[in-house]
Amino acid sequence: ELDPVTASIEYCCSTA
Repeated sequence: ELDPVTASIEYCCSTA
């Protein structure tokens, strides 16, 4: 992703 905020959310949710 190009958006750091979106990438952080996806990383959080994916590893939850």
